[in-house]
Amino acid sequence: MKWFVLLILFSEFAQAITEKQLIEKYGKERVVNFISEKTGGKITIVFNGEIRSAHKPSPDYITARTIKIDLKQIGSSANKVDFFFTKILKDKKEKVAKEKQRLIDLENKRRLRKKARLLAEEKERLRPKDKYDLAVAKAVNRGLEIQAKNERRLARERRYQKKPSKIRNSTNNRWFDGGNMHKSTVIKWRAASYQNKLATVGDWLASTKWKGHLNRPKDFYALKKKSIMLVNAINEVSKADKKGTMKVREIAAAIITMSNDLGPY
Repeated sequence: MKWFVLLILFSEFAQAITEKQLIEKYGKERVVNFISEKTGGKITIVFNGEIRSAHKPSPDYITARTIKIDLKQIGSSANKVDFFFTKILKDKKEKVAKEKQRLIDLENKRRLRKKARLLAEEKERLRPKDKYDLAVAKAVNRGLEIQAKNERRLARERRYQKKPSKIRNSTNNRWFDGGNMHKSTVIKWRAASYQNKLATVGDWLASTKWKGHLNRPKDFYALKKKSIMLVNAINEVSKADKKGTMKVREIAAAIITMSNDLGPY
């Protein structure tokens, strides 16, 4: 137990700091200011070899010896002042470190927000298919509206429909031949001839709703009327595509699937 106590005392003694070392470490002015705050400016000095007291004297008259006297009078010591100054420095460093970390965190958050925004923009650019599907859906809705108008128009025209006996030779002109717009975009569709559009949609209808129903000349006549309806619907829908990049076959497929008046009769 005695050795333990001696060890503690030796440790404290080994870490002790003298008044001279205190001045060298922190500067005479800072140490004197610390004492002055406690004594109201009254400081011990050496003048003509005598110990005196003075109010805010010149540092030239202050020595390590006078500082030791003042520290003792205010109930302090070089070690306590050193500890106090060290704590202030430590607290200051911690405060600076916290402020630095706060700024780093703010910058990281700003970068994360920027990164998230860039990722969102990139994701938006990488999803043209979704935009395209939305555009097709809007176009199809528009096409169905046109289709409804066509149905009403056809209802008025049915009373003037030619009799089968008069249209048996209507396939002689081969209106359904020569269509080559099957893989075209809207911009090419707009520039194509009406005959080309009619033949192309005729192929689409013949291979879908009219498959197996083209057995007589009047069937081709009815197919032509439905093809005219589909061409008109596609023309109306394509107006919504300002850039003209949509594929006509997808617009046509959507209209054919959702329409109930393009089938046989």
